[in-house]
Amino acid sequence: MIFWILLGAAVVAVIWTFIWNLLEDGIALAFLGALLAAMLSGLVGGGLFALSVALIPGEKVTSETHDLRAISTSSTIQGRFFLGSGYVDGKRTLNYIAQEDGYSRLGQATASAAYIWEDTDKPTVTEYTWWYSNGWVTPGNLRTGYSWDFHIPAGSILEDYGITND
Repeated sequence: MIFWILLGAAVVAVIWTFIWNLLEDGIALAFLGALLAAMLSGLVGGGLFALSVALIPGEKVTSETHDLRAISTSSTIQGRFFLGSGYVDGKRTLNYIAQEDGYSRLGQATASAAYIWEDTDKPTVTEYTWWYSNGWVTPGNLRTGYSWDFHIPAGSILEDYGITND
């Protein structure tokens, strides 16, 4: 609702400025006045919109949980591998394989938004999408972020290991 009120006020301000300048100063200044009114309305309206998003609550979360698939290797290392890490465009990521409706999907999580628990026998990943949704402020949903919860078997994270060349 606030979005539509601000948009309506901006349109009225531009039209009013155009008509006022058209009657007083002519067509050239009417266009210039309307352009300045549009820029000022955008600046003020954008600031008020951002302030209302920050002050009026409306956050919601959607989530999907999937089983994690272990990656098998032909090496002599014993155990299972559920998460891999690396960098993409300079940002640290966690890579995983999720089981979905009969197929496997390669997924990627931003490491700073991922949480890992060693608390289950059945490894899963829950993907959360954070939204801002308030009909008084926005005309629809605005996606604001993601986070991931990984639940893996106890002992899956190794802090000390060695590799030998046998």
